[in-house]
Amino acid sequence: MATPSIVGQAISESTDSTVLVSGPCVMSTLFICNTTASSKTFSVQVRKDGEETSPTTDQQYIYKAVPLAANETAAITSGISLGTGQTMVVTASATGVAFTAFGVTP
Repeated sequence: MATPSIVGQAISESTDSTVLVSGPCVMSTLFICNTTASSKTFSVQVRKDGEETSPTTDQQYIYKAVPLAANETAAITSGISLGTGQTMVVTASATGVAFTAFGVTP
């Protein structure tokens, strides 16, 4: 039986996209924390095996440019299943946004 654990962590260093989770895994909850004193936005994409990291297409977004107030944390509980080669990619509008994904891997 798989044990729930942290399956990905990242903090935005710029506005570049970061692969947070790679399949196979089931991501149960994603926490997004704005560690700064100013508001930011974040985006989350899921990509099929072989899809480029840039440029992105609208079909990849599950959250796009979601506002996050200063020092606020958002939690997304979803149960997203990623197969082999599939990824979850996160982006923030500026530095200081932390992403932590919890789930299980086979």
